[in-house]
Amino acid sequence: MFDTHAHLNFPEFDSDLKRVIERAKSAKITGIINPGSSLKHSRTACELAQKHPFIYPAVGLHPHEAAGLNPKDLDLIINKLTELVEKNKVVAIGETGLDYYRVGGGLDRKALSEEKIADEIERIQGIQKKLFKAQLNLAQEKNLPMIIHCRDAYEELLKIVKDYKLKGVVHCFSGNAKQAKEFLSLGLHLSFTGVITFVKDDDELIKIIGETPLEKILLETDAPYLTPEPYRGKRNEPAYVKFIAEKIANIKGISVEEVIKTTNQNTKNLFNLT
Repeated sequence: MFDTHAHLNFPEFDSDLKRVIERAKSAKITGIINPGSSLKHSRTACELAQKHPFIYPAVGLHPHEAAGLNPKDLDLIINKLTELVEKNKVVAIGETGLDYYRVGGGLDRKALSEEKIADEIERIQGIQKKLFKAQLNLAQEKNLPMIIHCRDAYEELLKIVKDYKLKGVVHCFSGNAKQAKEFLSLGLHLSFTGVITFVKDDDELIKIIGETPLEKILLETDAPYLTPEPYRGKRNEPAYVKFIAEKIANIKGISVEEVIKTTNQNTKNLFNLT
């Protein structure tokens, strides 16, 4: 199996990364894609991949980085990401995208007027869009797929990606059925996390998985987050991706072996892995 999204270079794994990797191998994980979320984590993703050949790096800036970003620094950031791509065996650009869920969450709402809060939220959302578009352009320039993050901004993100001819995956998909169909019509893949193991059977996400062609689905943990049952509440890790494969098999009424075989091929094709 492949885990197409795990942050093994995050501090949650500092104390036992070696054992986490050993457990992944014991669970027959043949490859892990480790996306960057900042310049620092993009660098450490590349460093980790150099030490472990079955870990593949992606480089990019998460939309949360936009709040503290000066738009004047965008060219410098893209140049640094480009350098990482050119000096390492990078398989994708990301994770990057739009995330409006917590925009403005750190603002002092007692000290600021509603108008100033609204202006600041609009400013941050604007920088997120610029940051996302700059990385879309880099992906096209380097002919790399995108690892797209989206939360509470699916319609805005769709407006942007429709202007690009790109390949990639909308990771940890949590949008609605209409949005899922639009992403699929653009040729993008959808990936699902441990969330699908604990939502109710009548949740729209379960219906979306049932209707999404298996050839357009990827497996991911998003470790250390979004841990599946039966380990919900504990730190997530790549070895747990099997529970996501099992749930998808259950939803679609097919064998786990078929899910693994097809999603493995999907991963190899999308990220150009041998």
